[in-house]
Amino acid sequence: MILLLLAPNIVLANAGLSKKGIYLTQNTAMNSKNIDHLIKKSKEVGINTFVIDLNSPPNKIYQNNIQKIKQAGIRYVARVVVFPDG
Repeated sequence: MILLLLAPNIVLANAGLSKKGIYLTQNTAMNSKNIDHLIKKSKEVGINTFVIDLNSPPNKIYQNNIQKIKQAGIRYVARVVVFPDG
């Protein structure tokens, strides 16, 4: 399941840069095919930030996909889940 929530534009006062992001579950981030597709589509529409759940310790696939995201010039934000189902 892919849950996409468009974040509102946030303008940084000092940098003058606009941020647009989507939220992804950890399971989505562990699927390389989905990540490749999301990177491509994000570039097309101007999304520059991925907020991704971090429910459990990341495995090698997750880490590789995070590297792909960073190499594509997309910001990675970890959403650390503290409470179960949270």
